[in-house]
Amino acid sequence: MADKITCQSEDQEECSQTVHLKASMTIPPGVDDTIACHLQAPHVLDIPSTHWLDQKALFFTLHTPHPVSSIVSVDVVHELALYKADTGRCVREAYERLHELYQGIVASEESVMDRAAAASKYGSRALTYGELPFFSVMRVLDMVPNGGTSFVDLGSGAGALCMAAYMCGRFTHVTGIELLPRLHQCAIKAQNRLEQMNTSRAQLGNGCITFTCADVFESDWSDKDVVFANLLCFPEGLTSELMRRVHRLRQGAVFLSTRPLTTGDRSAASLDLIAQQELAATWGTCTVQCYQRQ
Repeated sequence: MADKITCQSEDQEECSQTVHLKASMTIPPGVDDTIACHLQAPHVLDIPSTHWLDQKALFFTLHTPHPVSSIVSVDVVHELALYKADTGRCVREAYERLHELYQGIVASEESVMDRAAAASKYGSRALTYGELPFFSVMRVLDMVPNGGTSFVDLGSGAGALCMAAYMCGRFTHVTGIELLPRLHQCAIKAQNRLEQMNTSRAQLGNGCITFTCADVFESDWSDKDVVFANLLCFPEGLTSELMRRVHRLRQGAVFLSTRPLTTGDRSAASLDLIAQQELAATWGTCTVQCYQRQ
């Protein structure tokens, strides 16, 4: 295998893309035949050797009819390939659309502006902003047993997790509930962009997505099949109150948490742990646990 590969476009004319590889790397079979179809960026990419050591990644086997866009980096293509190898599903379309929806939206800055007003009720720490990246969201949703059609994110922020859940096409009703008005407006802005996109519903989901500016402790979400909550910064009292509301979910409903629940909280909400996974987050890593209402 040569240590330099020149990429060619689909009509076999040479393009400016060159990928530098170390001769000592172990490259999965077929990779050199597909690079030409999937790398047409105008710059040189130095691919980290760690990306080639995972044989199941099947790197650059994403069979799409158009070249990789400028928003899809080598790291992202690697994540897409890993996800496809693990699940058999390609989520590239959803990834690119989500990126477009949130161009120019900086949710963390909007969060800071609103937190002071709400801190008197719940404390500033409970309102700390953080997100799960797109691929972490996909892995979270993969832990959920089949059957549920409605999804709610408690403290949905700018709505990115809800958008990803909607775009995966699994849920017919996706809801985001956010206390802070500025973050809620970020979600509405992204939702308006979604509606303006010239893309079929089949590609972006086949249901409806709704964002509400409200307090999750004063809202009724007991009819939802799947509930997600980022509890990392919740104080013990708030978590206990939330568990009392989780107990109102129907039998078989799923509760997803970014923090392991105590035995007491699990018992209060009648929850059984059915899956867990350590995933990347904007604050580092976290173990997302999937519970089912008994």
